Amino acid sequence: TATTTTTTRGRMFMFWNLQKAVGAPVLTALVAGAAAERAESESDASLVSGAMEVLRRISSAAKAKKAKAAESNSNGGDAGPDADSNWSSKEVSEPIAHVVSRWGADPRARGSYSYVAVGASAEDYDELGRPEGRVLFAGEHACKEHPDTVGGAMLAGWRAARHALHLMTRAPGEPFDEVFDLLTLEELAGPGSDDDSGSDDDDDGSDDEDEDGGEKKKKKKKK
Repeated sequence: TATTTTTTRGRMFMFWNLQKAVGAPVLTALVAGAAAERAESESDASLVSGAMEVLRRISSAAKAKKAKAAESNSNGGDAGPDADSNWSSKEVSEPIAHVVSRWGADPRARGSYSYVAVGASAEDYDELGRPEGRVLFAGEHACKEHPDTVGGAMLAGWRAARHALHLMTRAPGEPFDEVFDLLTLEELAGPGSDDDSGSDDDDDGSDDEDEDGGEKKKKKKKK
């Protein structure tokens, strides 16, 4: 029914394979929407069972697809690039361990990552990250370039740290908002093209020979 679809369609709707990241056969199941709210009150056993049910349906569908592709191939057809899927040749065994996160009940999360709701825009992320006096804000919700990600949270944290440094070292009377506008996430992608990291303490404006012994160039003395 429509009601059942609405309340269950976000249940185990996606799996992340973390084997390359952690070096072990680990899957993360995602739950969203009304299904996520219902999952908060479910037992671990119920949620693990639900995840295994979905995985076995995927495996069963892959096996059926492989069988159909093999039949087509025997009749002179093209088996297709996905016919020999890893899913089609392996049984889905019970997990040896599991961890269930209930973000809605976590007092430091109260839900999950941010998203752009109807009527909202990417500029709202800028407002959520804008400082209030000496109070700085960071997190994935303050990074419109990379929201919903750990990377976005890290970038926003680095930016806040840069803001804190400028807050402590800025010139007298310099508005802090101007510092916020100047320090964009693009700066954190790498060193600026006009960044001068060399030392000019002993620069007296004299002629210096370049490294290959060629033409001499005049150094500009910094003021």
